[in-house]
Amino acid sequence: MMRIAVVGAGPAGLMAAWAAARTGVRVVLFEKNDEPGKKILITGGGHCNLSNTLPVTAWPERFGKRGRFILPALAAFPTDALRRWLGDRGVPTEAPDGRHWYPASRSARDVRNALADAATEAGVEWRFQTGIDRIIAGPDGFSLGGDRFDRVVLACGGLSYPGTGSTWDGCRLAEALGHTVAPPVPALVGLRARNALTDLSGLVFETARVTVKLKSVGTVTGRGELLLTHNGISGPAVLDLSGTVAEALSKGGDAAEVAVRVEWLDGKDSAFWQDVFADWRRTRGGGAVAALLRDFFPNRFARSLCRLAGIGDDVTAATLTAAGSRKVAEALSGFQFFVNDTEGFNKAIVTRGGVRTGEIDPTTLASRRVDGLFFAGEMIDVDGPCGGFNLHWAMASGKLAGECAARLQSPTP
Repeated sequence: MMRIAVVGAGPAGLMAAWAAARTGVRVVLFEKNDEPGKKILITGGGHCNLSNTLPVTAWPERFGKRGRFILPALAAFPTDALRRWLGDRGVPTEAPDGRHWYPASRSARDVRNALADAATEAGVEWRFQTGIDRIIAGPDGFSLGGDRFDRVVLACGGLSYPGTGSTWDGCRLAEALGHTVAPPVPALVGLRARNALTDLSGLVFETARVTVKLKSVGTVTGRGELLLTHNGISGPAVLDLSGTVAEALSKGGDAAEVAVRVEWLDGKDSAFWQDVFADWRRTRGGGAVAALLRDFFPNRFARSLCRLAGIGDDVTAATLTAAGSRKVAEALSGFQFFVNDTEGFNKAIVTRGGVRTGEIDPTTLASRRVDGLFFAGEMIDVDGPCGGFNLHWAMASGKLAGECAARLQSPTP
C-alpha cells in the first residue's frame, strides 16, 4: 500500500491528509504541536473568515503577480464546494455582510474540528509532538520521522504567529531538498511610521484610501477601514498592501522607509476639499475651520490635522488663506506616513515568501525538482488580501496536493 507523509496539521495539512487518506492509501500526519490547527483557532479573531463571496475567477488579481498559480486548486474546490464540505460535517456557513463567509456559529474551533475529525475518520494516523527536521529523498521514496514513505506533502505554514508553531521549518526542508525559497516577510500586518499620530491612537476611518508608489511594483492601493495605532497605521486598507511595503523595506531598494499616502475619505481629493472650503467661506465664514471639519471627522482628529497643516484653532473659514487652504486639503487627501517597519511576524496574519511557484506544478502542486514531493498552503510563495482568501487557498491547495499525491503514478516533471 502506498504510504504518504503529510508534514504540518494546519488547514492545508489537515485537508491534504483527508484527501489522500480517503483514496485508501496510508497517511501519516506529522505535527510538532500537541493538537492540530492551532492557527485556525485564532483566525478572524476566533470567528474564522474562511472564504470570500467573489467568484474564484476574480481571485488571481487579488493575489498579485503570481495569482494565476492558485486557479487550478480553487477551480477544483471553489467556494460552494468548500461550504458544502463543511455543511456536510455540521458546520453551516453564512455571509452576513454579503462579502465574507463565516461558520454560522462564528466559531473557528468548529472549522478546525471538522477538518481534524474528517482526517481521523478517513484513517489518518496522527503523530503529534513530532517535528521533522530532515527528509532524505531517494530512488525508493523518502525517509523521515523514522519511517519510509512513497510521497510527502509539505504543509508547514510560514512564519506568522510563531507561537502557533509556524517557524519556517517546511521551507528549510524544501531548500535542503533543492528548492529555491523566497525570503519571508510579514504580510497582512500593521505598519510602523516615524511620524505616527500617537495622540490619535484608536481612531478608525471606515472609508479610507491608502496608496504606495514603488519603483519595483508601481502603485498599490488599499481601500476600506483604517486604524490609527500608537506607532503607525493598521486596518484592512493598510493590511492589504503591507506585504508589499514589508518586501520593499526588507530589500532596501526603494528607501530605508516607504511613504504611504492616506486619503482619509476615499474619493474626497484635494479639489473636493477646496470646494468645501470655498462654500464655507460663503456660507459659514465665521466658523473655525477645525470646528467645521467636524461635519466629516471626529473633533480631535480635525483639530490635530489642522495644527499639522499650520492652521490654528482660531482660523475661520473667512480668514483661511489660499496657502492654508491648500495645506489642509493636502493633509486631508494625501497625508503621508513615513513607514520604517512593520509589527512583525508575531502580529502578521500571513507570510509573504516561500517555495517559488515556478518550481511547483500548479495543476497538481507537485515539485518540479523532486519526484514524489508536494506542497500546500502558506509555505508556497503566494499570498492574498484580507477577506478569507488565504484560508480558502490553504484548504483548496491541501485538497489538491493530497489527492494528487495519492493518485498520480508519478509527479509532473
